Amino acid sequence: ALSFRKSKIYIKIPRGYDSFEPDLSKPIRGDKLASKIQIDLDAMLQIVKILKLNEKIWTS
Repeated sequence: ALSFRKSKIYIKIPRGYDSFEPDLSKPIRGDKLASKIQIDLDAMLQIVKILKLNEKIWTS
């Protein structure tokens, strides 16, 4: 889902878990948590790149 408010764009990606808060009761080395976080961050950066959100194309 996409939402625009003022000069910001909000993107909702339903994943069934909190993408930005890892389970703090588990060690970061266990369960490949660090790798999972890296994959999630790479996916978010790909969205920015594909939609060109880092370019000033939204202003005239």
